[in-house]
Amino acid sequence: AECKVIDGLGMLVNQGIIGIEYWTGITPDAGVMRLALEEVFRQ
Repeated sequence: AECKVIDGLGMLVNQGIIGIEYWTGITPDAGVMRLALEEVFRQ
């Protein structure tokens, strides 16, 4: 059986957005956050 595997990065990004909104009232750009995390995990 074939299964679609996801890495969970989208969930991490969205959890981070919720936290930033909660503490600052600012909604960060999800695309920018995802690119930053991809760069961190590449290292």
